[in-house]
Amino acid sequence: MKNSHHDNRTGFLITTSVDGHLKLWKKQEAGIEFVKHYRAHLTPITGVSASTDGQLFATVSEDKTAKVFDVVNFGVYSQAYKNELFLTDNLKI
Repeated sequence: MKNSHHDNRTGFLITTSVDGHLKLWKKQEAGIEFVKHYRAHLTPITGVSASTDGQLFATVSEDKTAKVFDVVNFGVYSQAYKNELFLTDNLKI
């Protein structure tokens, strides 16, 4: 495991690894429960960040991409490729 982030507002713990994987865990009364796994990137994840409300979580990788994940609804919100942002409905910003 390379990075981890816990958000008290949502109760999720997020872990990332050098092999590009991201995992979501849910805090339980006793311990944590595995919730979701993403093969987020093909290269090591080099940075992570969470929104102030804990709803979104972003990763960046050595492959020069960034991805934003919807933590609560378990979806990929957007992807950026070398300075271009593509939302999941294929809108380019």
